[in-house]
Amino acid sequence: MRILMICPSLQIRSEWLFTLINNLKEDIAYVATNEINLERIDLPQQNLNPLYSKIIRRIDEGLNQKYIYTAILNGLEQNFNTTINYVHFLSFAVNFKNFIFNSTSPTLIHCHGKDIMWDLKKIESGEDYHSDAYFRDVKELAKHAFFIANSNFTRNQLLKMGIEKSKIFINHFGIELKEKSKNPTDNIFRILYLGRLVDFKGPLETIDAFEKSCDLGLKGELIIAGGGELEDKCKEKIEKSKYRSNIQMLGWVDKAQAQSLYNKCDIFTAHNKIDSYTNQVEAFGVTIIEAMSYGLPVVTGRSGGVSDSVVNGETGYLIEPGNIDTHAKTFLDLYRNKDLRDRLSKNSRARIKNYFCLQKEKEGLQNIINQTIQNY
Repeated sequence: MRILMICPSLQIRSEWLFTLINNLKEDIAYVATNEINLERIDLPQQNLNPLYSKIIRRIDEGLNQKYIYTAILNGLEQNFNTTINYVHFLSFAVNFKNFIFNSTSPTLIHCHGKDIMWDLKKIESGEDYHSDAYFRDVKELAKHAFFIANSNFTRNQLLKMGIEKSKIFINHFGIELKEKSKNPTDNIFRILYLGRLVDFKGPLETIDAFEKSCDLGLKGELIIAGGGELEDKCKEKIEKSKYRSNIQMLGWVDKAQAQSLYNKCDIFTAHNKIDSYTNQVEAFGVTIIEAMSYGLPVVTGRSGGVSDSVVNGETGYLIEPGNIDTHAKTFLDLYRNKDLRDRLSKNSRARIKNYFCLQKEKEGLQNIINQTIQNY
């Protein structure tokens, strides 16, 4: 196989895309993207937005979609003899529909989150996030493309759009299994929230649950790492809390800092739910499997694609969104019962090894790509 990978940007904070590219590195002939990254990715890269494209966009973006993008991608396909187009994000793929419709190779579109949330709203105005034209384009693409869903939730969303079952594959992200190395003399019980501070991840509810668990007798710390539109509200809530000395807000952290946090914390948490402002949910949750790879039990809301990774009562606990009392009690139970934490920790690592390791992701992607090429 020779893959032409098409993605919005290689200048991203999250590591999942770099891991995926590394998994397929031997088979990727070229990467076409809006933002190249020669420091992180040792592969040929094509900027989809040269200066003339940016000028044309000011006049009519449709001209880019119809002519410029098509010409660039046709050239890469022909010059490098690629055998499959692999596009990340359905919302990005619609920009290349003319190329996809006329390509001599099959197209796989990897769906990740916002791109398949059909009732998504804009947080600023409450207006529909996706236009009517987007839905028309998706239905047209469904006639020509195949799809990778990152979870069962995402698969079900694609089915709701009328996409044929035979055209949808599920492939979960993979993660490297880590050896946890918490200092044995460190007796502080720490709860970690690591991720964007957005409503569907429930940082405010997490703080409420921590406060309530402290009222019930928990003695420990809540560490919140990340940023987002709820950052100011989180800071305000913490400042008013009688347990504010037990809550740390770190802002965004890099990979090394995240690894250190996973190592020194005892459980991982969020309060996943339907976003009150945008209707967004967690399509999968990469930080959840990262935490599990370190053996951290996960406590979060039963929402979206989270249940693909977290097995209730085996690797952590899935609570009903909005139930702060249960969230708090679960914190307390895990704080008081080290044997329970150890059992969930062991099960979490085993689940990563058996279902979410890098080799599983790589083999899954390769099988899907080969099957798509053979059946095209």
